[in-house]
Amino acid sequence: MKITKRKEVGGLWVLVLLIGLNLMVFSQDTIALQNDFSESIYPALDDYIEIPEMFIDTDEDFGPAEWNFPGDGSPGNPFIIENYNVTSGGPFGILIDASGGPHAFNVSFIIRNCIVTALEVCIKIVDAYPNLVKIENCICSGTIAGDGIGIHLVRCDGAILTDNTCNFNHHTGIRLDTTAGAVLTGNTCQNNGDEGIYLDNASDNCILNSNTLTLNVYGFWDQISHGTLLNYNVIANNSFEGILVYDSSNVVIENNTIETNGGVSADGIYFSNADNAQVIFNEIIGNGGYGLNMDEYSNYNVIHHNNFIQNNQGGVQGKEDYTTGHQNATWYDVAIQEGNFWFDYVGPGVYNIDGTCANTDPFPLGSQVIITTIVIPEFSLNLIGLILTLSIFGLVIIFIKRK
Repeated sequence: MKITKRKEVGGLWVLVLLIGLNLMVFSQDTIALQNDFSESIYPALDDYIEIPEMFIDTDEDFGPAEWNFPGDGSPGNPFIIENYNVTSGGPFGILIDASGGPHAFNVSFIIRNCIVTALEVCIKIVDAYPNLVKIENCICSGTIAGDGIGIHLVRCDGAILTDNTCNFNHHTGIRLDTTAGAVLTGNTCQNNGDEGIYLDNASDNCILNSNTLTLNVYGFWDQISHGTLLNYNVIANNSFEGILVYDSSNVVIENNTIETNGGVSADGIYFSNADNAQVIFNEIIGNGGYGLNMDEYSNYNVIHHNNFIQNNQGGVQGKEDYTTGHQNATWYDVAIQEGNFWFDYVGPGVYNIDGTCANTDPFPLGSQVIITTIVIPEFSLNLIGLILTLSIFGLVIIFIKRK
């Protein structure tokens, strides 16, 4: 009997330890969350530094020789460019450009909490060594001519753009050229004259996560870039295609909401000469043209576990064209033989895809896929763990009392 009691007490101590660990993690995450929201993202207007423009073309310009920003330019202590209100009557608001010098920028720097407007480009950065550039919480809007871009990066591999607002620009909200490995998270690009976000010219292996691209002409345009990952983005109410992938490969489009793009004719997603892409677990709803349309030069693409709902005016919702020598797409998960949910599907049998390919989804789903289109914060997962642990603890106590 004593041995049994010791086992019960030992089990209780383990449960108490689990509860304590969950409480510690949950408390830390809650404190971090409170700290994130305890201060406004943007300073009061009176606290901004008003300047007409900012030009930097050497590493030395960041330091005491010119702008004397806080920091020393090392990765652990980057130069901080913050709280500027830049209203430029010229082509650029903030121009950081080393293309005319002997080498690229070799200092780390952050641009944050700035409001920038200019005639052509609000913030442009050219030629930085990898992983040295961050732009956070900036408002870059109102360009009216020329390139017409909110934020433009050229040859800035590994750049990080977080929580920026790029609205009402003449052409593009955010554009990357020859900028590989960039991470774009939580940015809002609305009401731009062409693209919300545009990747071009070998901007490979970039990640677009939790961005909002609405009311542009095109939501996202990926051109001659490879390995792009789009997840948890909202791409909606754009005049033409929500997502256009042109001459690119290995794109992954996952867990996005792609809704009411295209007016009465353009598609939710359009592939032109796009190969080895995956389109999985997306909400593709109410787009004027097809939910997904692939031209005859797009090969080896895989599409499954998407909800295709009321696209193409309620008609057939997917299209795939074909030319000799090109490989068909696969409209289902080969491993588990499950395809997509099609709102207009009337079973039994396959779902027929429009286009000259005469392809099918052989395993259409009978009910909508449960899709997570937002990222669950870490503290929420810890809270779930805490609740589960407490529930188990309660059951064990009841069991012991009954014994």
